[in-house]
Amino acid sequence: METSPKGRRTLKKKLLQLLKEKHLASAREEAGRFPRLQVINILFSFLPHVDEKVKWAAVEIMGELVAELAD
Repeated sequence: METSPKGRRTLKKKLLQLLKEKHLASAREEAGRFPRLQVINILFSFLPHVDEKVKWAAVEIMGELVAELAD
């Protein structure tokens, strides 16, 4: 299920908003509705983010998604 570029931008904005507001469970839930690799790519783009909490929340969710892919 590939989403359009507009859909990816919308998802990126939504995930960033959730991570900034520290809604990690909601961010995980939202991420689960989309292809894992697509979400990992979006989360990867948050690694240079200036807010350390956003950066590490992205790392945590990415780790969970990569572990799911490995199974």
